[in-house]
Amino acid sequence: MNSIKRPLLLSLGLVLATALATQAHTLRVLVNRPVVEQGKKGTVYLSYGHLLPVDELIDAEALALLQLHTPTGSVKPLAMTGKSLHANEVIFDEPGLYQAATARKPLIYCTYTDASGKPAFARVPKSEFKLPEGGKFVLGAKGHQYSKALILCGETSSQAPAPLGHTLEIVVESQPGKQGYSADAPVKARVLFQGKPLAGVKVDAASTTLSPDGLPETAAETDSEGRVTLELPEPGTWILNVTYKRDSAPADRQAFDIESYVATFAIPIAEDK
Repeated sequence: MNSIKRPLLLSLGLVLATALATQAHTLRVLVNRPVVEQGKKGTVYLSYGHLLPVDELIDAEALALLQLHTPTGSVKPLAMTGKSLHANEVIFDEPGLYQAATARKPLIYCTYTDASGKPAFARVPKSEFKLPEGGKFVLGAKGHQYSKALILCGETSSQAPAPLGHTLEIVVESQPGKQGYSADAPVKARVLFQGKPLAGVKVDAASTTLSPDGLPETAAETDSEGRVTLELPEPGTWILNVTYKRDSAPADRQAFDIESYVATFAIPIAEDK
């Protein structure tokens, strides 16, 4: 596969837009027991915001899907109700690798600074945006978010988790052990955009144990084949995260200037004995 090179983003307002992006809420799907015995229960839930493992609630109306991919390839929809963590109790009755997955519905919004210079945003396309008095328009954007969590159940047959086909996706190519990935060995991953390797993007990783503020503990940039290697030395759940931005298509310029994609993947790191 040919790798995708990052396009040049609009230079106007890029610094401010990046600052706003760092303040944006991140959607993550997590599980309370990422390593579980066959036939036992676990809870899949959503984390939304900045703090780990949970922060704010998210409305079901904002979500496109919440599902569980089983080791045999079936896909089970999970319940999404009201404004909540959308916690689902699941019985893991098949041995192997499960993946919980969620995605947010695309969101179109405008970023600007108010009269005091504070960054702000409005959930409307450029064509409907009315700039407050004293404000300064930055740019319009369309945001996409995808998230996965890996669950190991019983015998995993020494396989790596398969890609799910999200538009932007982190695929871990390392094979986990029975209790997760080793804290003493680097984790190898690949970033795919529309199924093709994505070069030159930063993948960071935050530990739910070390990073309650949600800030990353480590980061690395993908190579020409979209691959990256990360050292994750603390046992527990680590959340890999990648953001990719590109200019909007000419037909969409009336509504937004850029498209922003975010993908996360929660994986278990075992305590080596």
